[in-house]
Amino acid sequence: MMKLLLVDIILFLSTFLFSPSILQQVQGQQVCAQRFMDLSLVTYRAERLQVMEQGNDMNNELRILQEYQFNCSSTSITSLMLGIDVRRVTNSRDLFPSVRVFRRNSNNPNRYNAVTGSERTIYYSTSNVSTSGVFEYPLNPPIPVMSGDLLAVSQPEQRDSVVRVYYIDGISFRSNSEMLNDNTIDLRNSLTTNQLILVYPVTDGYCVNSTNLITSSVIKQNALMIHESKLPNQDRQFLYPEIVLSCNGTITKWIFGGIGNGNQAEPELQIWRQQGTNNYNKIGSSLVNANTMIGTNLYQFVPQTPLQFVEGDIFGVHIPRDQVYLYEQKESGPINLRVDGSAANPLSTITDALHTEGANDFPLVTVEISTSTTSITITTSMVSSSVSSFTANTMSTTASSKTLSTSSITYTSNVVIIHSSYMSSLTNSSFVFPTLPEAASNPTGGIVAAVLVILIAVLVSVVFTSVIGYYIAMKRKRQQIKTSVNIAYSANSVDVYHAQVVNKDHDLVLKNELYSSMASSSPPPDTNRSIGYLSFILLFFLKSEDASSVGFVLTSLDFKPRSGGA
Repeated sequence: MMKLLLVDIILFLSTFLFSPSILQQVQGQQVCAQRFMDLSLVTYRAERLQVMEQGNDMNNELRILQEYQFNCSSTSITSLMLGIDVRRVTNSRDLFPSVRVFRRNSNNPNRYNAVTGSERTIYYSTSNVSTSGVFEYPLNPPIPVMSGDLLAVSQPEQRDSVVRVYYIDGISFRSNSEMLNDNTIDLRNSLTTNQLILVYPVTDGYCVNSTNLITSSVIKQNALMIHESKLPNQDRQFLYPEIVLSCNGTITKWIFGGIGNGNQAEPELQIWRQQGTNNYNKIGSSLVNANTMIGTNLYQFVPQTPLQFVEGDIFGVHIPRDQVYLYEQKESGPINLRVDGSAANPLSTITDALHTEGANDFPLVTVEISTSTTSITITTSMVSSSVSSFTANTMSTTASSKTLSTSSITYTSNVVIIHSSYMSSLTNSSFVFPTLPEAASNPTGGIVAAVLVILIAVLVSVVFTSVIGYYIAMKRKRQQIKTSVNIAYSANSVDVYHAQVVNKDHDLVLKNELYSSMASSSPPPDTNRSIGYLSFILLFFLKSEDASSVGFVLTSLDFKPRSGGA
């Protein structure tokens, strides 16, 4: 019984931890709260609460980015690293910047013409602003470029633009300013050399050279500087319908940026649920204080009772009078809705139409969450017969129309045939593993923890498997039964295995035993040789493409090739 338990533990570690489930769980937690500001940006903004924004927005112009030279004969621009400001769309504000490629005129080396079909508009809105402050805009389709081509960025009138591209003075960068709608440019026009345009082309094959060593990292670093933080208006009840939770779970910790100042009134961080048009109910909240500092102007608050939420719930905050320690990023955030007029106290329900704020500011708030998980059932049953040789002939996967063939090899030591076709049902030996601990909502910590667990699982699996395999092989060494096993594998919806077992006098012991993992909830009946089946992992395996069944072989390493087929 103890051996079986060890085997089951190994199976669990191998089949569960090596599967994508753990990484999916970690990734799922990240996605669940992804519309909150990322912790990296909360930390950055908190450290710079008193720092003014830098840079200027482009306005009604076309900039030729001579700074960048494409050094491949042919490549494609796949994305753009940007320093931009994103505002909400209004009736009078609905324009967007764009990029396009210019190519040298064959008759005049100083003149360049716009390449037809190369223009790509840069669309962002309040619903897809960057929560980390890094804007990398994918180009679909990519823009083909050749050696000698130039990239240009067009910025419409800034007051009418939803997205505005920025530049920073005093940093070496080569560009030409042209008229917005020019399709032909002349590089003999005056050159600007000290304005860093916050645009960087990302290409296939790293085909971008920069005169002043401008890289994507330089753009990222400077792009964070074009925004500043500020205090929100007081006596206000805000809702953020685009900061939405996309799973079921609980909030276990609030992390926010601000400045603590004694016994000031406490802001309330909230979870709301929309019941209908202009109908919201508050389903959880925390009056947060600045008692626990975890970084420069960075605080955490752990609710005494975690706040439960369901998929679709949204974030809200009440800002009281005289509060001084909860800040927000100016613009480039989600839509801000608020209750019309002042709100001296937090609300529990909202039934009136909400007012849309002019600015889409971004609260310096993020969360740690715990998501719902389920238990995992593992089922096993053990092989009790002794076998002395194993022949694997042919495996075919009909679903993908591919055939894998292996040469016939006979092993002269004891062999145990193992599979896990019945992992989804309760049969001979069954138990339920407890729910796994929750991964942290911190993406880096969660992934590191998952990798460490997987590495430990590998080590434990190898050690236990080797010891147990050697023990079983030696125990059955005395019995010399020649076995020919043909495993016919199909990746259809029904996995069928066909086995024959004969003794050394070629008397048929088990013949043409056909069974299906889909047709029966239990393993095939034992014969007078007591042939059962054990969920286990070792040397050789067959696995269906949908991972519904796996066949495994356990053997010692004492083997020799066998000529001919089975």
